[in-house]
Amino acid sequence: ERILQRVPEREFRARPGDQLPPTAFLVAVSPEGRVLHVVTQSESAANAPLDAVAAELLMATEFSPGPGVVWGTATFHWGTDVIRDRPQ
Repeated sequence: ERILQRVPEREFRARPGDQLPPTAFLVAVSPEGRVLHVVTQSESAANAPLDAVAAELLMATEFSPGPGVVWGTATFHWGTDVIRDRPQ
């Protein structure tokens, strides 16, 4: 089991009216707690920009050290914390 050590601050933006289904990622973590790989498991064309930001956030996340490389999943449930840009 790995524990989150550091999660960078990030602002997520979506267009008004976007429906935001959850996005799942497969994540590999090194013995030192660094994220090695992030693979999108679910894709939505409407969420592509948000999914890309979520993948970047995962790559910058640090976990506690542990034996060997471990694989796990991370799911982003988009909610009211997503900032919606107004159309111009």
